[in-house]
Amino acid sequence: YDMKNGIALFYYTLKAIQAFNLNIKKKIKLIFTPDEETGSQGSLPYLLKECQGARAVLLPEPSCPGGGVKIRRKGVAILRATLRGRSAHSGIEPEKGRDANRGLIDLIRSIDDILSRYPGVSFNPGIITGGYQTNMICGESVLQGELRSFSGQDLNQSIEKLKKQITGHAIRIEIKIDLVHPPLEFNGKNQQLFDLAKDISRSLGNELSACSSGGSSDGSNLSHSGIPVLDGLGMSGSGAHSLDEHVDLSDFPFRATLITSLCQEI
Repeated sequence: YDMKNGIALFYYTLKAIQAFNLNIKKKIKLIFTPDEETGSQGSLPYLLKECQGARAVLLPEPSCPGGGVKIRRKGVAILRATLRGRSAHSGIEPEKGRDANRGLIDLIRSIDDILSRYPGVSFNPGIITGGYQTNMICGESVLQGELRSFSGQDLNQSIEKLKKQITGHAIRIEIKIDLVHPPLEFNGKNQQLFDLAKDISRSLGNELSACSSGGSSDGSNLSHSGIPVLDGLGMSGSGAHSLDEHVDLSDFPFRATLITSLCQEI
């Protein structure tokens, strides 16, 4: 479901083009990447280079509940903060310590306060580490979290605010924030592609719906670079990333025909 069924869908698309001698005037590239689930750090530069100048990119990410495509996705930024205080024995001389763990609590509150001005931006603290003994005031702690938003403008503005406004006083704070995936926004190019898919679906007796997803995909980066993208063309199913992950095989003829027709029309 997420998302090896896309290999089968595009394999049979190529088989259909060959078997029925369909008139395809443009080159069709199939690009398989192994690291999308971990942020595409190795494959993304190659992907952007290979897709440069493409008329469209079709992604077989899982479809929405009900079978729709995904026209919006949240952008994702990774925040890493290192807080350095001073270790001390918590019983003998606690006054000499500067508690990085308490600084971390204050930091999370500060982040929440700043982001309250951007209600469309969410923050998940994710991973918190600090200290190694109960009788020692923590000298260093680390926060690894993420920011998400459907709005690229809100996400970028909130990142800049966080970088500028957070200070640590007695605790030294180092913050690094990297934008991993920009939002997939429903721009004019993507809407044209979605409208084409809806027309094809109606001719096949289906009404194609759409949804927004809190998750991210490589399609967000490709769309941000100016390429028309249609995401969520994979087969219906459920259970992504779980032991009962599955696809609904009865959806295969429609999905394969839709993708083949899109390749023809594009």
